[in-house]
Amino acid sequence: MNTDNCNKALDKLAFYRRMAVLGERGTPAYTTYIDKLEAGTSILAIASGKVFDEVDRDVREAYDSKYVGIAG
Repeated sequence: MNTDNCNKALDKLAFYRRMAVLGERGTPAYTTYIDKLEAGTSILAIASGKVFDEVDRDVREAYDSKYVGIAG
Protein backbone atom coordinates (compact mmCIF):
# COMPACT_ATOMS: atom_id res chain seq x y z
CA MET A 1 0.00 0.00 0.00
CA ASN A 2 1.49 3.34 -0.98
CA THR A 3 1.86 6.22 1.45
CA ASP A 4 -0.71 8.40 -0.31
CA ASN A 5 -3.44 5.77 -0.01
CA CYS A 6 -2.50 5.05 3.59
CA ASN A 7 -2.74 8.74 4.48
CA LYS A 8 -6.14 9.01 2.76
CA ALA A 9 -7.39 5.99 4.69
CA LEU A 10 -6.09 7.41 7.99
CA ASP A 11 -7.81 10.72 7.22
CA LYS A 12 -11.12 8.95 6.57
CA LEU A 13 -10.78 6.87 9.75
CA ALA A 14 -9.98 10.02 11.75
CA PHE A 15 -13.21 11.49 10.34
CA TYR A 16 -15.18 8.42 11.48
CA ARG A 17 -13.63 8.78 14.92
CA ARG A 18 -14.63 12.46 14.96
CA MET A 19 -18.21 11.63 14.05
CA ALA A 20 -18.33 8.98 16.77
CA VAL A 21 -16.96 11.44 19.33
CA LEU A 22 -19.63 13.96 18.35
CA GLY A 23 -22.37 11.33 18.40
CA GLU A 24 -24.35 10.22 21.37
CA ARG A 25 -23.40 6.77 22.62
CA GLY A 26 -26.02 4.16 21.77
CA THR A 27 -27.55 6.04 18.84
CA PRO A 28 -27.65 4.47 15.37
CA ALA A 29 -25.27 7.14 14.00
CA TYR A 30 -22.74 6.49 16.76
CA THR A 31 -22.92 2.74 16.19
CA THR A 32 -22.51 3.19 12.44
CA TYR A 33 -19.36 5.29 12.79
CA ILE A 34 -17.85 2.98 15.41
CA ASP A 35 -18.50 0.00 13.11
CA LYS A 36 -16.92 1.84 10.15
CA LEU A 37 -13.95 2.84 12.30
CA GLU A 38 -13.32 -0.71 13.53
CA ALA A 39 -13.78 -2.30 10.10
CA GLY A 40 -11.61 0.30 8.38
CA THR A 41 -8.88 -0.03 11.00
CA SER A 42 -8.85 -3.81 10.54
CA ILE A 43 -8.70 -3.50 6.76
CA LEU A 44 -5.92 -0.92 6.90
CA ALA A 45 -3.97 -3.13 9.31
CA ILE A 46 -4.14 -6.02 6.84
CA ALA A 47 -3.30 -3.83 3.84
CA SER A 48 -0.35 -2.15 5.55
CA GLY A 49 1.01 -5.24 7.28
CA LYS A 50 0.63 -3.71 10.73
CA VAL A 51 -1.24 -5.05 13.74
CA PHE A 52 -4.61 -3.52 14.69
CA ASP A 53 -3.18 -1.66 17.71
CA GLU A 54 -0.54 0.10 15.58
CA VAL A 55 -3.13 1.30 13.09
CA ASP A 56 -5.48 2.30 15.91
CA ARG A 57 -2.68 4.41 17.39
CA ASP A 58 -2.07 5.99 13.95
CA VAL A 59 -5.77 6.83 13.69
CA ARG A 60 -5.75 8.41 17.15
CA GLU A 61 -2.69 10.48 16.20
CA ALA A 62 -4.33 11.58 12.94
CA TYR A 63 -7.50 12.48 14.85
CA ASP A 64 -5.55 14.44 17.46
CA SER A 65 -3.59 16.38 14.86
CA LYS A 66 -6.67 17.22 12.84
CA TYR A 67 -9.50 17.68 15.35
CA VAL A 68 -8.23 18.26 18.89
CA GLY A 69 -8.73 21.87 19.84
CA ILE A 70 -11.69 22.35 17.51
CA ALA A 71 -14.88 23.37 19.29
CA GLY A 72 -17.69 20.91 18.93
